[in-house]
Amino acid sequence: MLQICPHDAAPFAGLCERYVQAGAQIGVVVTTVYLAAPSAAALPSVHYLSCRNLADTKSVRAALAAFASESWDVVLCHRYRSYWSAIHSPLAKNMCVVVAHEYGLMSRWQRRLGRRLYASKAIFAGVSAEVAEELRPNTITPAVVLPNVVDVPQARVALVSREEALHTLGLSAGLVNIGVVGRLHYKKRPEVALATFLKLAQLHADIRLVFLGDGEPEAVLAKLSKSESAVARELIEQKRICFAGPVVDAARFFRAFDVLLHPTQIEAFGMVVLEAMIAGVPVVTLPKGGPRFVLGDLGVYAKEDSIEGFVAAIETVLHGGYLRTLGPEPGRLVDIESYQDSAWQRIEQRFSISALAQSLSELLAQDNMAR
Repeated sequence: MLQICPHDAAPFAGLCERYVQAGAQIGVVVTTVYLAAPSAAALPSVHYLSCRNLADTKSVRAALAAFASESWDVVLCHRYRSYWSAIHSPLAKNMCVVVAHEYGLMSRWQRRLGRRLYASKAIFAGVSAEVAEELRPNTITPAVVLPNVVDVPQARVALVSREEALHTLGLSAGLVNIGVVGRLHYKKRPEVALATFLKLAQLHADIRLVFLGDGEPEAVLAKLSKSESAVARELIEQKRICFAGPVVDAARFFRAFDVLLHPTQIEAFGMVVLEAMIAGVPVVTLPKGGPRFVLGDLGVYAKEDSIEGFVAAIETVLHGGYLRTLGPEPGRLVDIESYQDSAWQRIEQRFSISALAQSLSELLAQDNMAR
């Protein structure tokens, strides 16, 4: 199998490596090609075409021609740029699988027209059921689901203890930590998380909000009302609101959290949600899109997309049997293990390298039948 990806920047290097591992489980050798130059140090055992302009399809397809002499069982294309380059090269003679990592892969009319003009042996796949459903009206063959996966044993081993996680993040012990992970970007809606916490802080003196991710805190505070901003700044002074900034391999430290608040409205998959499940951290989010696909029945869903809706969902976590054991107070002694066991079981069945290997095996069988 040949897999083509625009670049090796996060999260694609890890995702491509897991395809290599999945192929190995079913006896398929996977060759990885990145269209762009390395984002940092070159990764071993992969090929870089180092194309300067990925929009220059002519030069990209000329570079891909070096791999066209071999007959591939599958040419796997991550994102549209890889697919468009491949079908304009001699690689188009092979079966292509196009993985959509975001919504809107075929939303442009030019792409839909191109799909009809350059009909190739292509199967479109979405990283979640909703992404695949969005693709179906604009594809010739039915779209399938190829979710992102994790190396479950490696991810579990990499997790550090709660004590070490708190120390690394500079957090004191003894408080209930609500985590928000991701860039302080408008699509992530950090201001919603902040406003939700301000409501909760009026009800609970022992909770803390922790942001992990890069961005400017002032830009988030500026979206609050003047009175809310004043309260938030006071809580920052008290270290009950913490902007920890970007953290390398942040998922290793998720055990510092008791709840992950994920207020994003539109998300194709939800890798942060999956990483929280591995750490045994309950997730509060909206019942749609990638997060709903990943969590299934294990999510704690806001009944409405509002501050009140998120507050009510977090209260469910705090009092509904999901919270870790923090001390001897009545109501605090709850069992997190049953949630963690169910989360690991779901991940192993749907989002593990073995699950991806099974999906690849089914795609190869489909190709053999077509022949």
